Amino acid sequence: MKTMLVMAIVLATTGFALAADLLRSRTGETARATDLLRAERMADEAQRRLALPRRKTAHWLRGGTDWNGRAEPADESPPVIVNVRPPRQSAFRR
Repeated sequence: MKTMLVMAIVLATTGFALAADLLRSRTGETARATDLLRAERMADEAQRRLALPRRKTAHWLRGGTDWNGRAEPADESPPVIVNVRPPRQSAFRR
């Protein structure tokens, strides 16, 4: 019974040591800046590929059109002339 208990402790300790060494060897090397930049660029490209194109929404167009794009002729009105002059001085104020 004692031998089985000692064997279990030895095997468990060996297993934990091997597992810790395996984890340490996987993460022992840090990522380089070029790897990180490449991963970021690839993620951006994937995001652009997966994004849906924007829907064309209705907006107001200049030139007498309505929301659906049907053009109506605009009424031509004469130009407005604004005369800016100083006020006339009356004869009484002189």
